[in-house]
Amino acid sequence: MVVAVLRAIFFFALMLAAGSDARAISISYSFDSGAQDWALTGGTLTHQTSGGNPGGYLELKDTQSGSLFLAHAFSDLSGYNSGTLSFDARLVGNNGEANLSSFGQVTLLAGATSATLDFASNPSNANWTNYTAPLTAGAWGLSELNFLSLLTNVTEIRIALDAKNRLGDVTGFDNFTLAYDGETGNVPEPSTLALLLTALAGTLCCRYGRRGTQRNLAPSPDYS
Repeated sequence: MVVAVLRAIFFFALMLAAGSDARAISISYSFDSGAQDWALTGGTLTHQTSGGNPGGYLELKDTQSGSLFLAHAFSDLSGYNSGTLSFDARLVGNNGEANLSSFGQVTLLAGATSATLDFASNPSNANWTNYTAPLTAGAWGLSELNFLSLLTNVTEIRIALDAKNRLGDVTGFDNFTLAYDGETGNVPEPSTLALLLTALAGTLCCRYGRRGTQRNLAPSPDYS
């Protein structure tokens, strides 16, 4: 019986090791064919068919007092835990005013719960700049449990894109991406599970071997 169990464990471990490359996933918006359901609050949104990084991009003009942010609805992003969030930005129209420190703040919303990460500096008015942030609990200032709950129940992502004080500045936005490379995360990798199963099999072997030794060393009955 024990031998059969050990064989099954070793076979399962080999199967897991053979499939140890986790699946990489991503969500990407290149804006080559429109706004792709992104909505702007606090200004006017125009889709440009060229001049992006590359191809099309979104042009956001600050025309109202208050916050200027771009938003998109999402649901259950738990698969991107330990992945990355990234986007490209460029200052298309400079109104000559001072920079706003709130530019690039990204907020994950899940009902009344939210978390905000400020990781992007103000963009250049000459070149596209890529901004990348980790989707990890530590980076967002949450416990692992709370961050996973936020990702699981997320309803919207908002990005503050007002680069300059006062009105009139224009920001370009392109290539928003959520990515998980399949090499990190909160779920054990198949290769890790394979090692654990192998260790379990080794433990069973040792215990089985000790039992056999104890039986062999047991004193013979005295019939005298």
